[in-house]
Amino acid sequence: MLLVCEASCGNLFNMQIPQSVSVKTSAEYTVPLGNADFDLTEILNKEDLLAQLRASMGSDLDLYEYITNEDVLTFVLHKNLYNVPFDFSQYLGNLNFTDAIEGNSGMSGITFNQSIELPTVSFNETMDINFDDMITTLETNAFANPEDVTLNDIPEGTDLSLDAIPGLTTFTVAVHNGYADSVKCASGTKLHVTVTKTDSTPADSNFNFLLSISIKNSSGNTIAGISNVNVTNGSEFDIELGGKTLPQDILISPSGSVSGGNVGTTHNYTMSYEFENAHLSRIEGIHTDAGTVDTSDDISISPISIPAMSIPLSLPAIVGDMIIAADGGAINISSSSLSGWSGFSVNFDSFSLTGHGLNLDESDLTAGSGSGLISKKLDLSGQTLTQAGSDISVSGSVSLDVDGATLDFGSNGTSNKKLTITIDGGITKLASAVINLNSIDGVPTENHDPIVVNQALPAELTQYVSKITFGEQQGGTGTYYKHNTEGNLDTNIASEGFGIRAKYVNSLPAGNNIPIYVKSTLFGMDGTINLTGSGSNAQKDTSCINYPTVDLHDGDSADFSIYLPDSVTLTNLQMGSTYTMGLSDVHLSCDWDTVAVDLTSVGDVPLNMDLSDIDIHQLLSSPEIPSFVQDMIDSVEIDSLPVYLYAKKPSGSLASLLGAIDINANINLSYTDKNGGS
Repeated sequence: MLLVCEASCGNLFNMQIPQSVSVKTSAEYTVPLGNADFDLTEILNKEDLLAQLRASMGSDLDLYEYITNEDVLTFVLHKNLYNVPFDFSQYLGNLNFTDAIEGNSGMSGITFNQSIELPTVSFNETMDINFDDMITTLETNAFANPEDVTLNDIPEGTDLSLDAIPGLTTFTVAVHNGYADSVKCASGTKLHVTVTKTDSTPADSNFNFLLSISIKNSSGNTIAGISNVNVTNGSEFDIELGGKTLPQDILISPSGSVSGGNVGTTHNYTMSYEFENAHLSRIEGIHTDAGTVDTSDDISISPISIPAMSIPLSLPAIVGDMIIAADGGAINISSSSLSGWSGFSVNFDSFSLTGHGLNLDESDLTAGSGSGLISKKLDLSGQTLTQAGSDISVSGSVSLDVDGATLDFGSNGTSNKKLTITIDGGITKLASAVINLNSIDGVPTENHDPIVVNQALPAELTQYVSKITFGEQQGGTGTYYKHNTEGNLDTNIASEGFGIRAKYVNSLPAGNNIPIYVKSTLFGMDGTINLTGSGSNAQKDTSCINYPTVDLHDGDSADFSIYLPDSVTLTNLQMGSTYTMGLSDVHLSCDWDTVAVDLTSVGDVPLNMDLSDIDIHQLLSSPEIPSFVQDMIDSVEIDSLPVYLYAKKPSGSLASLLGAIDINANINLSYTDKNGGS
């Protein structure tokens, strides 16, 4: 017997999980018994008949006794020809999207929590510029020793005043050679005078040579001096100049007397002058130009090196290039004023600030807002910081302009010998910063462990389903709804669509959105989950949902990928702040609405049932049967062999949605009688 069956059905709406769709057949076997009265169940039982039928038609056949009012023994055979499974939820669940997203079954998932800690970049460093070399240069030129004076033929035996002694005259000394208008001597400064007797004639014991020296200004006013020093046989003495102000030119005026001794005897003397322990207390009106043709006579102050300084700076590994915001960073170079100083300036001959991508020099320095001797500013706006390097290095040199200046070093000449420079400032705000998300463990990015799922669709899904929808929009409202059990769009049933739903935290300032890309060709998904910057650590909901119509004829595999960009550029960041971003409670939304079932692939279902192994007479033969009864039993025949084809639909609302199922069949029957005929 050959059975051919074809079946088809239309769209299904909001289906429950169905049980099965089956095509089955049954056959009735009747045995006309005539008027004999014999209980055949003693020799013919269902188990023996079922065994023969299963041997011929397969183990999935069942046999049932069918009770009628006629005196006919009837059995019903039941055989399942074809099943069409409709468990779509299981098919979609088997795609393994959920495990990949949520991190189940050993998969990585996309949940993460990351802090971005930007360091505090501020510094306040000091360094000293020492004026020792400058002061030495000034003092060398400020105290010029007077020339030696020779006194010849100083007589004995005559009482004479100094004015009558040859050579003892007042003379002018350019004490600081015109390099300053005046100098004030520090305490301890002396003019050391040495009087040396140069002749060989011994002085008489009654001969006395008393010497007085006065230092005067050009007006004749005495500045300092010493009186009545006995220099008969030579002597050394000091004229104290501490606290005394010496003009450019001083008058050295010797005086004194000679008395006693032998008439006719003369002596010769040399007087020399030398400044000792000479230090400046104050110098006014410095003139670096000596006023001579030879420029080598000019005062030259050598540049002073700024001691090298390093400012430590450590940046998080995930942070790339950072651009400093306008007014977001500056370095100030300043010093205090020095008491009693005027007309003095410090100029930067060279300056260098390098490290972490910075490379600034003296041309980048501008005038600062301070009032000290030094006030410079280095604006860092728009400069780029990089990971390269570990410190910011500062170095340079300054030149000192003293021409026309007045410098005060205190009464002891020990004050103001250095200038303390303060370098302070920092970076407070970034215009932008690159964050390398691909360096964060556990965060899938485009080129670093993205979540990618690509697997074959279940054969049942591609064989029996043509399309799946995830809701329908009502009147352009933007909200998608599902169909009810009657197949009507119901605005009380909102569809959750297909995609990702999650919770997130993003404490970055507003405008700093972290995108997570969600893609699937099969489900028409090319969207973005945005972790929107809010400036707070409050947890918020986010999603990337689509309402596709999935055409399963477009392919035999399901693809799904989700990842973050390898890096993002953030803006408006405050240094010294810690920002948090994270994603949690991630789950897949797969709320399908309708399924279009296509059973054309079922086609013809052939069924060949060979019943030649079934021998009714053998089943009804037994030695216990009387021979006259056996003769009647031998005349038993199959009264009819009807075949029924039917489809069993799922229970519940799905049955009505399926509607009528049409079955077209052709039945061909061939048999062999007891004589071997067919």
